Amino acid sequence: MNNAWDRGARHMDALTGTSRSSATFEGDTINLPISFGNKDAAAFHRVKSITSAIIKDAELAEAIKESLAQALETGQSLAEWKKDAGTVFDKLGISRLNSWQAEFIYSNESGLAYGAGKWAKLQAVKSSFPYWRFSTMKDHRVRPTHRLLEGKVFAADNKQFFPPIGWLCRCVAIPISRREAENLGITKPDTVTPEMQAELKNAEFVGEKVGLFEDWLNEKMKTLDFLRKELIKAAVADIQLGISETYTAYTASGKFTEVTNNKETGAFIFKHLDADQHDLKANLDAAERLYTNDWSVVINKHGYALNEKNPELTIIDKQGRRWLSDLKTPKTTVSKGVKNAVESAVKQELSHVVIDIATGSSLNNVAEGITRSFGKCHSMQRIIILMGPNAAEITRDDYAMGKVLVELKRRLK
Repeated sequence: MNNAWDRGARHMDALTGTSRSSATFEGDTINLPISFGNKDAAAFHRVKSITSAIIKDAELAEAIKESLAQALETGQSLAEWKKDAGTVFDKLGISRLNSWQAEFIYSNESGLAYGAGKWAKLQAVKSSFPYWRFSTMKDHRVRPTHRLLEGKVFAADNKQFFPPIGWLCRCVAIPISRREAENLGITKPDTVTPEMQAELKNAEFVGEKVGLFEDWLNEKMKTLDFLRKELIKAAVADIQLGISETYTAYTASGKFTEVTNNKETGAFIFKHLDADQHDLKANLDAAERLYTNDWSVVINKHGYALNEKNPELTIIDKQGRRWLSDLKTPKTTVSKGVKNAVESAVKQELSHVVIDIATGSSLNNVAEGITRSFGKCHSMQRIIILMGPNAAEITRDDYAMGKVLVELKRRLK
């Protein structure tokens, strides 16, 4: 999604010749004051897909329970119920989440992120490009409602009908420069008549795209069980703060000291005023190496609780996504050491761990340890391998696609 946002931004750059709010939740109410054009919108589309899947799962579970209850009431046998149970999936439209459907979802969310990138760039140059024109693909596939807007001119800051305005919408926004507007006699935006508004009222993404989703999500939250609500809150936390807002939050807290920051990339290192002195040297060394690989690192208080050390690090990526983590330095053979390190992190209820491996260690052995760890520890999602000055983050997706060794070689070159 970040790539789609960047492509949209670059496309608007080419057209114009030019080179974040935080998401929160209170109780069970989700607030997404993130703007459509903010780059964090790329993360928003990931969250949108995840939350939709969680809600669909809840609807499916409820529908199956209802179907089974009706079968019991009518005396239907288990075999008969199993035969009819497939209709539950059909009614919910999820009988086959095949490759075509997956591609459909991905293409749609990528299109929204692409549009967000274009919108953001247009806002940056709107003093020179005061208008944009709605343009369809002008072929037989264009929806009648979208065809109504063909050629319509809008003010640069009007996003009511900024594409995409529907599932897999192919329409585009073409910026109009001040000089072009003068040459064409454009002095004000076109009017969208009440009749046109009525025709477009059911278009899926007309208006405030994030706000529409927020309203839908909060209605669904009222129907969910505790576990699914917590899953959605965890997903929303993924876009809670951008990297610059995170830096500001740590600066203002009064509990952390800034070690360094890179104004160009936004990366930084902070340490807690009460950071454990025993581990501080090792933690700072690891933080410096992560920092040079574009991660931000916060060294936490790292005290003891119930004979367990609290996680000593918070790792933050370029998008501001944060994970509690711990630094592990294996003392045994590499493969077994990696597995032991991950198992130790899982006991701390962590889904992320940083493992410092001696320079020159066999990447085959490192890959074997990671593969065994992901296979055994299902809650582990991300493993950062530090080797000398280099760092490689291997995700559960890399493991699922059989790319652990490939990614290690690529990222630890």
